[in-house]
Amino acid sequence: MIGKENNMKKILSLVLALGMIFSLAACSGGSESGGSTAADDGQIYEFKLSIMNADQPFMEDFPALVEEKTGGRIQITLYDMSSLGTAADALAMTRNGTVEMYFNAAAQTAGEFPVADIVQVPFLASNPSTVSEIIYSLYYEGYLDEFNNETVPLMFAPTDMQMLAVKNSKIESMGSFNGLKLRAVSGIAVDMLESFGSSAVAMPMSDVYLSLDRGIVDGAMTSPHLMQVNALYDVLDYIMEYPVHGGLLFLAMNEDAYNSLPDSLKLSLMEACEEQRYRVINKVQQTYSDGIEACVAGGMELYSITPEFQQELQDAVAPLREQFVTGLNSAGHDGTAIMDLTERVIERCEYNLK
Repeated sequence: MIGKENNMKKILSLVLALGMIFSLAACSGGSESGGSTAADDGQIYEFKLSIMNADQPFMEDFPALVEEKTGGRIQITLYDMSSLGTAADALAMTRNGTVEMYFNAAAQTAGEFPVADIVQVPFLASNPSTVSEIIYSLYYEGYLDEFNNETVPLMFAPTDMQMLAVKNSKIESMGSFNGLKLRAVSGIAVDMLESFGSSAVAMPMSDVYLSLDRGIVDGAMTSPHLMQVNALYDVLDYIMEYPVHGGLLFLAMNEDAYNSLPDSLKLSLMEACEEQRYRVINKVQQTYSDGIEACVAGGMELYSITPEFQQELQDAVAPLREQFVTGLNSAGHDGTAIMDLTERVIERCEYNLK
């Protein structure tokens, strides 16, 4: 454990030298001596980066950026693992060194990142910027050491927000949920829908269009980007303009592969990751705007709900928030402190948006 702490301290020193927004020092303590630092002998390093969705264009320009920043010393090849296994398989392959890098949404590996799942708590964070602030605040305070399991986290970025879209009639009151069959993925979203009187149906995105068309489900919780990519505007009528929850994208690297790099290349790699983070955030914002535009052009209506209904939703999910905190406490985390910090970040972000 001390070796890992020292390694994280070295990463922090590199990041601070760049003046980056984020640090990778989740494990604090220990001295600056020790850890693993490779000698710089001019070697060229070739790494494989696992991605899970070819239709998510967030990392397609990353290899060229890394090559530019490192003067060609680090060369990255993208591998779409979607046809070879699950996200959990790809993460395991990164941990054991079969591939050196991994990029995906944290939600795709259920149970691996329970603290980071806080951004999926319903009606907590309302936009990707707030999600990003939450994650980095938690990381600064040392609550996200779950990402240090045989890997080194290189980048965090928010996903698009998950929104409710339905057929036939709008959801405008708590009673509107009664009897609806709605597609959902995350466990806490499923719990929310069922507590509202709906039936939550878990299914892959590839099955959603036909399920909506055949009346198997009445709606879906997903992002505007995926509504666009899967042409769900053909089989849905309304999008509720009150995001349900956010998500987290992250880039991680096998710890041994990272330690094989000399400090100069670690520094260059981290510089590339910080630039890529901004690119990803911009792409997320663009895919959201493009998704909404495509859905409206396809005949869907984007509608607002009243402040009174918003408050009803907040009140209705309060027990789920308490359940989330209890679950973290039971798993050995300080769930109360984590939720308190998250709520302070949200309050600050909302104040700044006014």
